[in-house]
Amino acid sequence: QNLLSALSDSHHAVSLKDALDLHQSRLNKLDSLFHLINDVQRRWVVLVPIYLKKSLPSEHDMFAKADAQFRSLMKTIEEYPKVCRLIEVESSSQADLAKVLGASAVNLERYQQALNEFLEGKRLIIPRFYFVGNNDLLEILGIKNVENMGSIQPHLKSLFQGIVRINVFNGHIVSFQSSVGEVVQLSDPV
Repeated sequence: QNLLSALSDSHHAVSLKDALDLHQSRLNKLDSLFHLINDVQRRWVVLVPIYLKKSLPSEHDMFAKADAQFRSLMKTIEEYPKVCRLIEVESSSQADLAKVLGASAVNLERYQQALNEFLEGKRLIIPRFYFVGNNDLLEILGIKNVENMGSIQPHLKSLFQGIVRINVFNGHIVSFQSSVGEVVQLSDPV
C-alpha cells in the first residue's frame, strides 16, 4: 500500500492512475477482509474449546452452527491460496465474505457475552471464584464428581490462601494441606 501511495504521488503516475486506483482499492479490501478474518478467528479460538466441551449446554447447539459456519468459511478461504483471488470471492454473488465474517463476529461476541454472564452468575453465588480466571473457573465447574477432585488441586492456591492440596477418601474430602505441609483433618468429611 505504501508503494502504491508513493507511486500515485509521482508525476509519472498520471498514465497509470486508473491501474493504481484499482490496486489501491483491492489492497484496502484485502486489508479490511484480513482484519475481519483475524477478529473472527481470535474469538473462535477462545470459545471453541469451551462450547465443544459443553460447558454451557444451553448454548452448545447454537454455537455448533457458528462453528460449522466458521469452518466452512475457512475452507472457502483455503481454496484460494492466492490472496488476490479472495477479492474475487468477496465480490462474487455466491459469497460476500465481509458480511458473513461480520455476522460471525457478532454471533461470537454474543456467545462470549453468554459465557461471561454464566461465569458471573457462578461468581455471585461463590465469591471466591472471582480469584480465578475464566478458563480455570470453567475447569472447576466441569468437575462432576469428587473422584475428579484432583483437577481442582492447581486452583486451590488461587481460591484459598495457604491451601495447596485436598485429600479425598471414599468420595469425600477428609483433609486439606497447607503450603508448609501442615495437614488439617476435617471432623466431618465433606
